[in-house]
Amino acid sequence: MNLGSDETSSVSTATVQESAIPVPVRQDQQSAQDIPSTSTSSVLGRCGKQTKITGFASRPVPSSKRAKIDEHILRLVAKEYLPFNVVESVEFRKMTYLLNENYVPPSRKTLSHSLLSQVFDSTLVRVRSAVQAASYICITTDGWTSVKNENYIAVSAHFIDENCNLKSYLLSSFKFHDKHTAENISNELQNVTSTWGITNKIVACTTDNAPNMVKAVMMCKWWHVPCFAHTLNLIVQASLEPVTDTRAKVKSIVEFFKRSPRALEKLHNIQKQMGVPILTPKQDCPTRWNSTYEMFDRLLKIKEPLQSTLAILSVDLQTKLSNEDWLVIEKSCEILSPFEQVTTEISSERNVTLSKVVLLSKGLQSHCLRLKNSDYGNEATNTVIAKLEDGICTRLVQKLADKAIACEATLLDPRFREHGFPKTGHRLKETKDAIINKCCAIRQKPTRCSTENPPPAKPVEVSTFTSSSGNIWQDFDQAVGGLTQSVDNPRAASIVELDK
Repeated sequence: MNLGSDETSSVSTATVQESAIPVPVRQDQQSAQDIPSTSTSSVLGRCGKQTKITGFASRPVPSSKRAKIDEHILRLVAKEYLPFNVVESVEFRKMTYLLNENYVPPSRKTLSHSLLSQVFDSTLVRVRSAVQAASYICITTDGWTSVKNENYIAVSAHFIDENCNLKSYLLSSFKFHDKHTAENISNELQNVTSTWGITNKIVACTTDNAPNMVKAVMMCKWWHVPCFAHTLNLIVQASLEPVTDTRAKVKSIVEFFKRSPRALEKLHNIQKQMGVPILTPKQDCPTRWNSTYEMFDRLLKIKEPLQSTLAILSVDLQTKLSNEDWLVIEKSCEILSPFEQVTTEISSERNVTLSKVVLLSKGLQSHCLRLKNSDYGNEATNTVIAKLEDGICTRLVQKLADKAIACEATLLDPRFREHGFPKTGHRLKETKDAIINKCCAIRQKPTRCSTENPPPAKPVEVSTFTSSSGNIWQDFDQAVGGLTQSVDNPRAASIVELDK
């Protein structure tokens, strides 16, 4: 390949500049070839330019700043799952040299033997302090088997701090050697909570629907809250049985492209020729029904290039999808699309989602009833709809209607309030009475203030705009604040507070 003189000059200059970047090491790691030279070439600097006077003054990075940088490098390695020896790679050290010529990254051993334990200890102190300050804590736990066929159990804590922020911390993740009996799991959970000193603060525990996990929580005498997403997964997995044949065909097609690089390349080339986005077939996972929806949805998006590729490659007819199969795939995606949306909505880690489950369950039930009452799809998809409607009714709507904690969360959510309850029935009244009783119990607790001369009640301040833009909430504050001031009975005050 021939390059012009200008291009050759620019390439050679870039090569010289890159090779001129030294690879800095700390004093205990320096070698003769890595120590920057102080010869005439270093005086002239890179590319023959004269070095500024500041280049001769070595100004080491302050120890406090270097410690912060070292800690952030460790967090980068830990959170991004990078190997420890990345800090000893040539390109990483060149990058840090360009960012700060006087900073030298730590070695792999320093990172893993010294800094890791220091950051772990400081993080442990911070998390323990936050957990100890919480008044009420909910925990979630789950068990799984690793790729090495080893059993693990993880326990996480969730609570709202004094600033009304939702906090979540992983308390423990350990290898579980014993049998997965309810007694063994219960003992391990109690060991974790007692180690952190939060046994008396736990108000609820969320697990999947496995009988041993449910029984273990009951043995700990905690309030058990079944995982909504796991329940939804069980309902959908059981409902997809009528389309098993079509699902098996789709899986075989996906496996064919996963095993054959030649077939996958042919599929991508045909997608290029058709001018459509280059997409690869997705395989589903038995433990997550969303992957089945994603597998069907992806196949619909690449339907034409897929059919062309299978025809060109003369694939076995056993994997060929008929028109009836394509109809099943299309209708299944339409049926399962709301379930995918609900699963995504309920899988939030930054927001409380318990108050949504009642309304989301009713929404899914209404979706299935609309499809059930219409002439939709074929016999297989109609059976899927019937199974989904029955599963949602029996395993979600009816059980959640009797789940007090879900009803209370729905009523207290300002977005839903009483709209999450049917207009007829006694559930709304029972939920209100339960909340009022809890408020009364809190109000009747003794306080440090003297009961003989209680301080005057302050009016409720709703707005934060009063200091800068005038008290536009003045009338509302006086009306609402006056309600609180005029009520002395704990139960009456609780009723007023709930009504407000």
